[in-house]
Amino acid sequence: MATINGIGSQPNLAAATGNIASQALGKEDFLQLLVAQLQNQDPLNPADATEFTAQLAQFSSLEQMFNMNESMQKLTSLSGDMERLSALGLIGREVTAQTDLLKFEGAPVELGYRLPDSAARVTVHILDANNNTVATLAPPSKLVGEHFLSWDGTADNGVTVPKGSYRLAVNALDSEDRTIETVPLVRGTVSGVDLDPSGSSVVTGNGSFLMSKLLNVNGGSP
Repeated sequence: MATINGIGSQPNLAAATGNIASQALGKEDFLQLLVAQLQNQDPLNPADATEFTAQLAQFSSLEQMFNMNESMQKLTSLSGDMERLSALGLIGREVTAQTDLLKFEGAPVELGYRLPDSAARVTVHILDANNNTVATLAPPSKLVGEHFLSWDGTADNGVTVPKGSYRLAVNALDSEDRTIETVPLVRGTVSGVDLDPSGSSVVTGNGSFLMSKLLNVNGGSP
């Protein structure tokens, strides 16, 4: 009796697929295996109908998974296109991003923080690339909510810091000296958009922010 790729009188689909385990099986490959099984079965000892039905069910499930995967890929692509279109619509608008990274380009930077609870003490620091504090700012409020202030680039020594990247560090403590988790915020007006396939971002004079990090646009939801 003829055999193909080790398929004998009662070929087992799992054994056949084991021979090509190192390769990705597509639904066409699966169907070819089923056809080969039918062509090479022993007429006097045909494949069990129940087993064959189960294999057909496996093929149907495999096809559904491939179709679902294709649909998910289309949805992901569509979502990316919508995000890029949304980003383009933000040019010229002021946005607030949840980030501790900012850029100083010579103009005042609008930065702030969100407190989930009122604090007894709040300290606001601007750190350089080496995590050294270059400026200590007076917190505008210790109450629950979002609070903003403007930093003109002046360091603690009275000298204007060089242009470049900096980090915002906000520390908040309650009346029992327990740390309150704060959310750092940076505001800026969108001057451009970076349409990177891995994630669109808006470009402002105070830094570039991923769309996923935007909290507000002109005071409203993006």
